[in-house]
This record gives sequence, structure tokens and C-alpha cells, in this order.
Amino acid sequence: MNQSITIMAAAAALAAAGAAQAQYLMMPDSTNNRIVLFDPNDGSLVDSDFFALAGGTPLHAMQVGNEIWVSEQVGDRVSRWDFDGNSLGAVTGGMDNIRGMALIGDRVYVTNSGTSNGAPGNAIVMFDTSGNALGSFTTNGLAPSPFGILAHQGGMLVSSSSGGDDIHRFDLSGNSLGTFHNSTSISFVEQLAHASNGNVLAAGFSTPAGVYELDPDSGAIVGSFAGSGVRGVYALANGDIMWTNSSGAWVYDPNTQQSTQVYAGGCRYLDVLNITPPGPTLRLSGDCPGTITVAWSNAPANRQMGIVFASSQGNFTIPGGPCAGTQLGLGTQNLRLVNVVNTGSSGSGSVNGLAGSSACGGYLQLVIAEGNPCATSNVAQVP
Repeated sequence: MNQSITIMAAAAALAAAGAAQAQYLMMPDSTNNRIVLFDPNDGSLVDSDFFALAGGTPLHAMQVGNEIWVSEQVGDRVSRWDFDGNSLGAVTGGMDNIRGMALIGDRVYVTNSGTSNGAPGNAIVMFDTSGNALGSFTTNGLAPSPFGILAHQGGMLVSSSSGGDDIHRFDLSGNSLGTFHNSTSISFVEQLAHASNGNVLAAGFSTPAGVYELDPDSGAIVGSFAGSGVRGVYALANGDIMWTNSSGAWVYDPNTQQSTQVYAGGCRYLDVLNITPPGPTLRLSGDCPGTITVAWSNAPANRQMGIVFASSQGNFTIPGGPCAGTQLGLGTQNLRLVNVVNTGSSGSGSVNGLAGSSACGGYLQLVIAEGNPCATSNVAQVP
């Protein structure tokens, strides 16, 4: 038996179901102290109250692994949360008047302006993804009062609210690489983001306020549109631009050159949140040889799902197709697709099958074309 062909065929059968949306734009509302979710394709509101925040003037919510880290400008800390809104504590100490952040590689960079709590003043403070301090580097005279960070061309761009450069280049160790943009055309830059064409978007807070598009190499302004007190900015998948200010979140349509408000509140920075949908839970009952009941729960509703058998456990990785790279908990011995079923309207259900003596003591696992890699259930032994 060619196991690769068998499992690739299963992946192709599952692909017809497509993958559920698991990506969102998240944003702190610092007036109502909550996380708000938007659709990254068109900016439409998905959840106006994803979960409540602790306060402290939250500015930037950023995903770090399976956590959400939120910078608190007045709280002088980075609070940590799981995806259900449960507090996981906070990164504290050595920070004062913090704003935007960036996760670059395995390091978290946080903009800092004050000197209380042992903080270094105008600087970028660094942590590992467990929250351990890794030092800081100064931005004095280059990007004083830093507000935003963007990974860019192997280094980073740091925006500033006053003096020095509007946007300055640094390498990942904090060495200056020179001015990216400095002109009277932009004043008080907050969040930075990449446009779909690779250009840099800059949120200009002060007069002349608006969103500015900059050449990624020279930093020259190549486009702009007006917006009052712009704080956050993000390029949507449909070509529109989402931006935020103290009164709400807005979507700018470059075709009509108009901005439409999609949410009212004290809106801050925008960032991507990826939530991998849970895989199904598998339970087996019955007697082998004989009739075996395959039952599942906690699966996305109305999706096709493959039931895969192998004689042993292992770590077979699907080599191609829509589920390429997905690792199963099954070995290669007698690896085969048993059935493709629908998860049902509730994401729970069961099917019966006749198991021959060769299946007894073997293992089953569910594979669903959901997420990247595809989701898998637990491995269950045939009774």
C-alpha cells in the first residue's frame, strides 16, 4: 500500500470543505477597556467585546504564541491573557509610559518613554517570549518618545512623537541605521504597518493628521489621505485601509476616497490574531472484531472529516495536498483512509463500522481541513 497516496487522497477529499476563518484583527479600546475583533479582509466588526482588559490605558494587543500581550501606557506593564480572556499575569518592571510593541523572531520589543520603575527613558525595552528582560537600547536624539515598531528589511523602524526623526531605522540589536523619514509633512507618528505592495503605512496623529504611505527604501511619501488624530493603521486584504482614532475605527476606500466608521470607542493599534480552531475529540466503543462506534465532539460544524486507521502509533507527516505538513499521531503500518464523514450541524456525531480482526488493537485518528496545518483529533485505540 502507498501510504502517501492514501493520505493525500484523504486530504483532497477534505479540501472541498475549505478552512474556517481563524484570523482576526484585534484592537484595544482604551475607553471601554476591552479587546475588539475585526475581519482582516474588509474591516467589518466581528466582536465588540472579545474580552475585558484590566485598564492601565491599553494601547497595543499583540499575539505572542498562544497568548495575547497588551501594552498598558499608564499601567507601565505588559499584561498577558489567554484567548478566553483569562489573565496570565503581566510582564513588569523597567518600563514607564509604554506604547507600541513588535514580536521579531523570538524577541519582544516595547517602546518606552519614561524613567519611573527603573525604566531607561526614551528607549526600546526587550523581552523574550517568556517575559524575561533582555535589556534595552536608547532612542534619544533619533526617535525620542518612541510610539511604534515595525519589523522592516531585516531590522526595524521606530516612530516618534516629538523631535528627532519621524521614523528612524535600527538593526535588531539597537544600532542606528539612519533616518527613514523626517519632514514637516508628517507629525507625531504612532503605529506603522506594511501595505500590500510592501510600502510602509504611517499613522500621523498631529496636524497634518492622516495616513501616509512611504517608499520602503527611501521613506519618501508616495501617497496619503486625511484622518483626524490617527493612532492605528492596517492594510486590509481587499485593498482598503483600516485606521483608528479616539472616536472609533474607520475603513478608507481608495476608490471613493472616503472613510466609513465601523466601530465607536477609544481605538488604538491594530494587530493580527490567529486562533487555531480546536480539532475534534475522538471516542471509540464496541467490540472488535465486530461493530465499532466512532464518536466525535468539539468539531467545527458542517465540515467533512476523514477517519484514518493505522496498525501503530507514530508521527507520519502528510507530504502534500491541502493538509501538507500536518503530522498525525499514527505510524505508516497499514495506514489508510477508512471513511470521510460530515461533522454535523453541532460538530458532534457518530458512525458505526464493522471492524475485522486485522483492525483489533489498531488506532484511529480524525483529520479535518481546518487551519494550517490541518487539525487532528486525539489518537484512539480500537477496543
